[in-house]
Amino acid sequence: MKSVAGAFSPRKAWRPLLGGLAAAAVMTGVMALPARAELNDAGPINPDNGFPFWYEDAPGGTKLDLCLNPKAAVTPEDAPNPGEPIPGGGYCLTPFEMPDENTPVAFPENFPGEAFWWTSEAHIDPPADDPNGPSALLVLAQEAAFANEEPKEGDQMSFGRIRVRLNDVVPGATYKITHPYGVDTVVAEDKDGDPATPNDGRVFVTEDIGCFPSAITPCDFDKALTGRIGPFLKWDPAVAPAPPEGYVGDPDVPHEVVGSPNGTNFFKVEQIRDGEGRPLAQPVLVGETNLFAVTGKLAELQVAAQAVGADRGQTVFNDANQGVKLVASDETPETKIYYTTDGSEPGVVDPETGRISGTPYSGEEIRLGSDPQAATGTPTTVKAVAINGDQRSKLLEKTYVVDLVAPNVLFSDLPSKLDGPGDLTITTSEKARVYYTTDGSDPKVATNPARKSFVYDPAPGAENAGNVLNVARSQTVRAAAVDLVADPETGQETEQNWSQTKSRKFTVTSLAKAGPINPQNGFPFWYEDHDGTRLDMCLNPVAAPEAGGGYCATPFEMPADWQPADGVAFPDRFPGEAFWWTGEAGMDTSDRGSADLIMALEAAFLNEEPKASDRMVFGRVRIRIDDLVIGETYKVTHPYGVDTYVAEDNGKGVGEINVTEDIGCMMPSTTEPCDFDEARYSRVGPFLTLKDKALEPANAPDGGRYLADPVLDQDVVTGSPIMAPQDPTDPNSPMVPANFFRVEGPGISAVADEEAGATANPNRGTAEHPYIQTDFFSVVGKYSEFQAAANKVGGFYNTPQGVVLGASEFDARLFYNFDGVPQLDANGEPTDGTEEFITEARARQLSAETGTQVEPSGPISIPDAGETTLRYMATSASRPSPTRVYEETYKMDAERPVVTLQDDPQASTVLADGTRVFENVNPAVRLDVANEPGKVKVFYTTNGSDPSDATNVDRKRYDAAQPIAVRKDTTLTFWAVDEAGNASHEPGQFGSQAYSIRDTLAPGAPTVGLDAASDTGASASDRITSATTLAFTGSAEPGSTVRIQVGGAERGSVTAAENGSFRIDVGPLAQGAHSITATATDPSGNGGAASGPYTVTVDTRAPSIAATPPAGTYPRAQNVTLTPNEQAKIYYTLNGGDPVPGAPGTIEGRSLSITANSTVRSVAVDAAGNTSGTFVAEYRIRNAVPAITNMSPTATIADRTPLIAATVRDGDSQLDKANIVRLTVNGTNIARGAFAYNANTDRLTYLSPNRAPGRYNVSLTVRDDDGGTTTRTWSFRIR
Repeated sequence: MKSVAGAFSPRKAWRPLLGGLAAAAVMTGVMALPARAELNDAGPINPDNGFPFWYEDAPGGTKLDLCLNPKAAVTPEDAPNPGEPIPGGGYCLTPFEMPDENTPVAFPENFPGEAFWWTSEAHIDPPADDPNGPSALLVLAQEAAFANEEPKEGDQMSFGRIRVRLNDVVPGATYKITHPYGVDTVVAEDKDGDPATPNDGRVFVTEDIGCFPSAITPCDFDKALTGRIGPFLKWDPAVAPAPPEGYVGDPDVPHEVVGSPNGTNFFKVEQIRDGEGRPLAQPVLVGETNLFAVTGKLAELQVAAQAVGADRGQTVFNDANQGVKLVASDETPETKIYYTTDGSEPGVVDPETGRISGTPYSGEEIRLGSDPQAATGTPTTVKAVAINGDQRSKLLEKTYVVDLVAPNVLFSDLPSKLDGPGDLTITTSEKARVYYTTDGSDPKVATNPARKSFVYDPAPGAENAGNVLNVARSQTVRAAAVDLVADPETGQETEQNWSQTKSRKFTVTSLAKAGPINPQNGFPFWYEDHDGTRLDMCLNPVAAPEAGGGYCATPFEMPADWQPADGVAFPDRFPGEAFWWTGEAGMDTSDRGSADLIMALEAAFLNEEPKASDRMVFGRVRIRIDDLVIGETYKVTHPYGVDTYVAEDNGKGVGEINVTEDIGCMMPSTTEPCDFDEARYSRVGPFLTLKDKALEPANAPDGGRYLADPVLDQDVVTGSPIMAPQDPTDPNSPMVPANFFRVEGPGISAVADEEAGATANPNRGTAEHPYIQTDFFSVVGKYSEFQAAANKVGGFYNTPQGVVLGASEFDARLFYNFDGVPQLDANGEPTDGTEEFITEARARQLSAETGTQVEPSGPISIPDAGETTLRYMATSASRPSPTRVYEETYKMDAERPVVTLQDDPQASTVLADGTRVFENVNPAVRLDVANEPGKVKVFYTTNGSDPSDATNVDRKRYDAAQPIAVRKDTTLTFWAVDEAGNASHEPGQFGSQAYSIRDTLAPGAPTVGLDAASDTGASASDRITSATTLAFTGSAEPGSTVRIQVGGAERGSVTAAENGSFRIDVGPLAQGAHSITATATDPSGNGGAASGPYTVTVDTRAPSIAATPPAGTYPRAQNVTLTPNEQAKIYYTLNGGDPVPGAPGTIEGRSLSITANSTVRSVAVDAAGNTSGTFVAEYRIRNAVPAITNMSPTATIADRTPLIAATVRDGDSQLDKANIVRLTVNGTNIARGAFAYNANTDRLTYLSPNRAPGRYNVSLTVRDDDGGTTTRTWSFRIR
C-alpha cells in the first residue's frame, strides 16, 4: 500500500485513506462502524477490467453496473449548445477522469483511476445572510479504484464510502450527522490553531469499507457488501421529474430520494457539544437538506471475452493453442451464451424452428484458428450474445490474431508468489533474440536503458546462456522476442518478426521469516531477513544510557501517564507504534528544506490506539524531498529500490516529492485479523546494519544487543539487495550495492557539511547531470534473544484469569509452576510439580511423533482470591540454553475502593442536608482511599456532574499533592477505580458533597501586565506593540473573576487559576495609547478595587525612510544619511539583497559613504516592530580615476641629471601635491619635498641628482579625493 504523506494511506501519487488487506473501515475522525451489511450480492468479474459487472442492494432489488461512460448525456450549460444531447453520452459521474475520453474505455491504458457503481452527494450551503458561515458536504459511493491510483492489474479494489466534510464550524465542538445510512458524531478540529479565528473549525472524515489488495492477496469484492452503503438511494418516483431511462438519477440535478434503510432520506447536521466538549441544552441546527445528486446505471445483461493466460485486453498471440473464454454478467442457469467464429450473427431466432443461431457456449475454451504460413497471422472474429428470456446483451464482436510466423515467448512455471529467490527460465519457439525488462517497462523500446537481451535457440544441443533470470525481488518481467533470419549468402542474421510482449508479475519476500506470536502483545516476536539477521520488536521505552535503558527508536511514545516502573504491557501500557527495524538518511537541500529517507518494519494500529483487533504490520519506505523544480522528473536510488517521481507544487510555488509506501497487513478487522506474513513482501529487507560491526553498542543497560545507537551520528551501512551504478554520470560505471541515498534531477543540490569534510559533501555529478548522495544512515534494531511471554502480565485483577504462554522459537517447550523455579531432569522433562504448557506448534509436533492427536493446553487458571506467583521458562532444540525464568504475580482484588473527604479547615456548620458551610475561608479538600493495596485513580468535578464519565470535559484526576480548593457554593462529586478495575460505586453512581461558602471579604486589586509575546519589537518590556489583540497576564485572588478595562470600558474577563495567575486576550485595540486597569470579583460576588493604570501603546503604522542627498548621479563620492520619519532603526544593504536584520550583508546604521555606483536597499523598524517597505535609492558616481600621461624620459639619454616628469590630471576633481601618493626610481622612494606639482599645468617634475649609466625604472601612484587611484610605470636608460 502506498500513499501521500501520512500514515497508512495507500495510493502512490498517492490516494489518501484507501488500501490494505481486509474488509475494514478506514476512518479519519469518529464515525460509527456498520452493524449489518446492506448490499446483497456482487456480480461476476468482468474480464475487460477485473471488477464485478454489478452490485445488487437486495434480493431482486436494484442492480447497478459499473458506470463507464466518459461522455455526459447533454452538453453542459457553459458550453456551446447547452442542454443538447451528446451522442453516446450517459449519466455517469462527471468529470469522468480518463486519459482520453474520446476513445473507447480500455484496461489499463485508457481506464479511469476511479469509477462508480453508485454515488450520491448532498450539500448544505452557508446561510444566505452569512456567506462565511458553516457549510457541509456528504459523499456516499460504491466505488472502484486502484491501490496505487494508476490502473494496474492486481491493484483493483472496491469499497463503500461515507465521507462527511464540515467547514467554518466551531473548533472542538461535537456535531451529530444524520444521513441515509446512519447517525455519526464528529469533533471539529481547529484549522489554524489560532483562537482569534473562532469559527474556522473543520471536519473531514472518511469511512471506506471493502476489499483492499495487498502484495499477495487480491481483492475479495464481496467484502464491499459489508459496508453501510445500501440500499442504493434513487430518485423519489413520487417527485417529478422521473430519472433518465436506464439510470437511478442525474448527477447534475439535485432531487429528493428514497432508499434509506433508516427512513432518513436527508442530510442533517446539528451541534450537540460546545467547543469545550460540554453538552448543549438543545442541539443547534447547522443545516439540513433532502436533495441529493445521484448516479447509478441500471444493470444490463452483458457478455465479455478473455484470452486464456494472456494479459487483460490482449488480442494478438504467438501460441497455436491460444483459447478464449466467455463470461456473462448473469451466471444463473437461465442465461445462455451463443457464439460464432465464422462471421455469422449469433443469437438469431429462426421463426419457424425456434432454433437460435450460433454455438451454445459450454464454458470450455474457444480455440482460435492459426496457420504457420500466414505472414500476417490468422484472424478469428468471435461474436457472442447472452440471452435470458426477453433480455439480450449487446453483440460482442472481438477479433483475435494468432501469429505463428513470429516467435512465441515461453515462461517456465515459476510461482508468482515466492518465499525467497527463484529462477525464471525464458525460452522461445524458434531461434530468436529475447529482449526483457524486470521493472515492468517496455522491452521493445530500443532506447530503454532497463532492457537486456539474450539469444535463445531451441535446437537440440544448442548452448544457451542468459535465459535464466534469478527473481530475488518483487518485480514484473516483460519479454518479447524477435526472430533471427540468416542471409543465405553471408549467413549474417537479422531481426525481423517481433512476438507479442508477455509479462509475469512476481511477488518475492524481502524477509525470510516471521516469528511466533508473542501472546503478551499479539505481534510476532521477531522477523528474520534472508541474510539470517533476526530482530526482536524493540520495546524498551527507556533510552540508553539510563539505568535499564536500551537503543530503541526515540522518542518512544508511551501513554501520557506512563512511568518507567510501569513496564510495557498490552494494551494499556503499549505504544501506538513500535519497530523491529528502522533506517534513516537525510541531506539538507537548503536552509528550509531537506531530502529525507525513512525505512522501517513497523507495528501499528488501524486507529492509532492499541487495540487487539487493530494490529497491523508493514514495511515502510518514505521519501520526502524539498526545493525541487515543479513538473520535473527525479530519480531516487535507495537501499531498497530505484524510484522515479515528478515534483509537485507544495502549495508555495516550490516543487516537492512526498510519498509513503506501506506494504503489509494494513486493514485488520475483528473477523479477519492481520496476517503478519504480509509484511515480508514489502521492499524492506535485508535489514541494513552498520558496515563496521565494532561500532555496535556494547553492554546496553538492559542487557540486549543492538544494531546501533540511534542518538549517535550516522555511519556507513551494508545489506542493500539493489545494485546501482557507482557513478550515474558514467555509462561505464561499475554496479555496486545501493547502500546509499541518492537523488538525481534538474537543479538538485544540497548543503555541504563543512565539518564533515569534502568526502561527505553530498553534491556530486556534473552541471548537466547533478545528483546528491549520502552514504550515512542511522539504523535501529535489537538482535533477537530467546524469550518467553505470558498473555497476562502480573498485577491486580478482579476476576479469575487464564494465562497463555508462548516462546520465540517454533519448537519451544514451555514449563511452569506455582511453587518455585520450574525444574527439568537431565532429559529436559519436567519434575517436582513443574508442568508443561503445550502450544499449538508443540501439540502438532507431539501428534506427529506419537501418531495420536495431542491437544494444546488450555489457559493456566489463576485462583480467584489471594496472590499467586507464576514462574515459567522455555527450552528449544535450536537454542543451547533455556530462557531465563519469568515471574508474574497475580493479585486478586474484588473490593471496591472507598473514598473519604477531608476538609482543611473543618466546616463551621453542617446543614441538615449535609451541606458543609465555611465562613470567609476556602477549604482545601483531600480525597483519601485507605483500603487499596495498589494504585487508584480518583476523579472529581466541582459542578455536580458525573466524574465516572470519561467524556465529561469537567472531570479532573485528583492529585494528592494538590488538594481541591472550594471557592464558591458547589457540589463536589468523586469516583475512583483501582488497578483491578473495581469502581468505588455502582455504574452510573458516584459520591458527592455539597459546600456553601459565606464570603464577605473583598479581594485585593489584581496585578496586570502585557505578556512578553504581545510586546512586539526590539524590546519585550517597553509596552509598545504592533499587535492589536493583546495578551495580558497577572495575578488575583484564586477563583475570582478578573475583568479588564481599556480606557474604563470592560473588554473581557477571565477566572484566576488556583495559583492566582490569569491570562486573557483583549482586542482588537485601535492605534494609540491605552490605559489598562483590572478588577477582581470573588465567587461570592464581592468586588475589589481596581489596579493602577497600566499604559500600552498600539502602533500599527510602518515607518518610512528618506535619503539625503537623494538618489541620483554625482561627480564624486557622497556621504548619504538615511532618515526615518519616526524613532526607528535603519538596516541597509549594498549587495543587492533585501535587508534583513541580523542577516549576513545587512548593516545597521543611518550614515554611509557612497564611493562607487551603488544601490542602497533599506528598511526601518520602529519600536513596535513595524517594518517599512524596502526603500531603494540608486547612486551613480562618475568618480574618474586620475590619469598619468606624457611621461618622460622614456628613451636612452646622455643627461646624467635627467628631469623626470609626467602630466597628472583628474577628470572630476582638482589635484595638488598631496594627491601624489608615491614616486619611486628603481624602487627608491622620492621624498615629497624633492619633486614639484603645478596644479595649473597638471605637470609633475623631479630633477634627478647625478646618476650613473644604466637602466632606471620609474613608478608613480596618484589618488584623488574620491579614493580613485592610478599607478603608472616607465623606464629610461642613461648612456
